[in-house]
Amino acid sequence: MTTSFWKKALTLVGAITLAVPLALGMNGQKVSAADPATPGTQNVTVNKYAFKDAALEPKGDAEWDNSKAPENGKPLAGAKFTAYNITKQYWAYLKANPIARDADDKDDAKYKRALSEAIYQAVNPTKDQSADKTINFKDGTPVVEEDGKTPLELTTNDSGAATFTDLPQYTEVVTDADKGTSVKMPSVFVFVESGTPEGYQTAANTVVALPYGNGTEDVNIYPKNHFDTTKQYSLLFKKIDGNSKVALSGAKFKIKRTDTDGNVSFAHVDNPDEMTTSQDVTWVKEDDTTNEPSEFTSNGEGLFGFTSTAEAFFDGAYHGLKPGVNYSVVETVAPDGYKKDPKLVDATGAEIESADASEVVTGKDQNYTRVADTPTSILPHTGGAGIVLYVVLGAALVILGTIAYKKRRAN
Repeated sequence: MTTSFWKKALTLVGAITLAVPLALGMNGQKVSAADPATPGTQNVTVNKYAFKDAALEPKGDAEWDNSKAPENGKPLAGAKFTAYNITKQYWAYLKANPIARDADDKDDAKYKRALSEAIYQAVNPTKDQSADKTINFKDGTPVVEEDGKTPLELTTNDSGAATFTDLPQYTEVVTDADKGTSVKMPSVFVFVESGTPEGYQTAANTVVALPYGNGTEDVNIYPKNHFDTTKQYSLLFKKIDGNSKVALSGAKFKIKRTDTDGNVSFAHVDNPDEMTTSQDVTWVKEDDTTNEPSEFTSNGEGLFGFTSTAEAFFDGAYHGLKPGVNYSVVETVAPDGYKKDPKLVDATGAEIESADASEVVTGKDQNYTRVADTPTSILPHTGGAGIVLYVVLGAALVILGTIAYKKRRAN
């Protein structure tokens, strides 16, 4: 490989952002032709946005506007990021790429293709390739704290932002180890989500090449997260007669969530009658007028409830379900002939304080919590073993009364 490779690479470094803007997470702006002899630094701000569904995410960087939040997305606090300088690995990969090696000084298309492949490797390392053909961010140099040793891990704030300051625009790269020669090449960094807020899927790595823009402006990148759909949970209840245990239909409920601080919210779903297909649930205040608490009605089997994804915090409210959280019900309409006094009970009939969400497992019946109501009269209204004793006692009293009456008349 001659020095023409390095000259050509410096000339075409702008193609890094042009070749794969999606991988970079920027707006396709060409890299500045800053002078490597007087390298500077730039800040890179991670702008973290959350989406309920991957289908709602912007499909290209042209749809992003640095001055406003993207449609359907909300700033996500609590995501952790680390950054690695992979300049040496990036350019070593590119130098070994036969596309770049075989291109002449005028073959821009081949160089851009090689640049694109190098970016792709930095974002998505191919596991089955040999080490010299793969870029692994862990082989890079981590951006460190002021002590010069500890890898820097930043957490996004309430605006979803975290800024890595003073990243070098150029990094020294060895061109010939035997001769001891090197050249300052445009720096390439990969930003890795090292800590993901609960209920979200981890974003893909984001690659940035410096210098960017005019060489002085801050760089903004937009890694995206959406709800974690790899696990689903159900929260099901069964309405029963408190005496006979027979299923009751037609009872109406609100489903309640109580957090560890005693804050209460209620489930809002699009379809309260759907229990098995996963749907988004938003936990809202009881007096919410935008998304009112949903009313759930027990079906012919006494069942009601819903299935959703893992719990996540989005746009000021909790969504989804989480095992261990306190869930209960508020009965708004009791079946005819029953008191509106629901009690949560387990399979043995013992009263319990709260219901629990259970993970959905294919081929396995879902768990449900029983909700018992008391009849308004002495006798149960729905048959079952509980009525037999009363019928027998009543019949016995009638027979005894008849015998006593006949004896009395005979006397």
